[in-house]
Amino acid sequence: MSPTSTPGCSTPLYIIFATYMYLSLGMQTLSFVKKGFAWQLNPAVFLCSLVGIYRSIAGLNNSPVPFFNYSVVNVLPVMVAKSKTKKSWREKLLDSKDLPKVEKITGKMSARWGTGTVVIPAPIEVDEFMKKVPKGKVTTINEIREALANRHKASIGCPITTGIFAWIAAHAAAEDASEGADSITPYWRTLKSGGVINEKYPGGAEAQKKILEGEGHKVVKKGKNYVVADYEKSLVSL
Repeated sequence: MSPTSTPGCSTPLYIIFATYMYLSLGMQTLSFVKKGFAWQLNPAVFLCSLVGIYRSIAGLNNSPVPFFNYSVVNVLPVMVAKSKTKKSWREKLLDSKDLPKVEKITGKMSARWGTGTVVIPAPIEVDEFMKKVPKGKVTTINEIREALANRHKASIGCPITTGIFAWIAAHAAAEDASEGADSITPYWRTLKSGGVINEKYPGGAEAQKKILEGEGHKVVKKGKNYVVADYEKSLVSL
């Protein structure tokens, strides 16, 4: 048996195998890219692929698997754990994209919101209205929605996005506070409908309850929720 031959494996067969393995590396790379990972391929991958196939054809490999004659470090792609950089809450707040925009209420929205137009605000707009609430006063998401609708001459403010953006503004404020900011958006003064404290804001309902009580409000427990008593009397004009 020739020292360059491969026991039990003809040259054409492992040429096919080698080619399959090299192509597989490329397909795996594409697959991982689609799933959100980033790969960096060592240029040696391509060189080794060509050389490996050439050596297989020439019968110069002495391993049953041609590419095993090369350093795994050089041949295999190096996956960079390039986790996408997570946006800060402040960055999310400032990312307005194409907002605000006013759209006509149509289709399924009509059954819930009636007719007319709806404004989808920019996150920073919601934060702007939340900042306007002074100590001793409160507002609700519905009040902010109404203010947004008036600003954009729309029939209503979108309840879904307004709520989400208020949540982002609250977390951005907490993030600012953790970084030593002197003044932050007083998110605890923005309540849900009915004067309910939003338990999804930073610190949860208990922490906000203490702050609101410290600002002169009476907070009562109703079921699982904390509610600012007679909140209507403390609503700020936006």
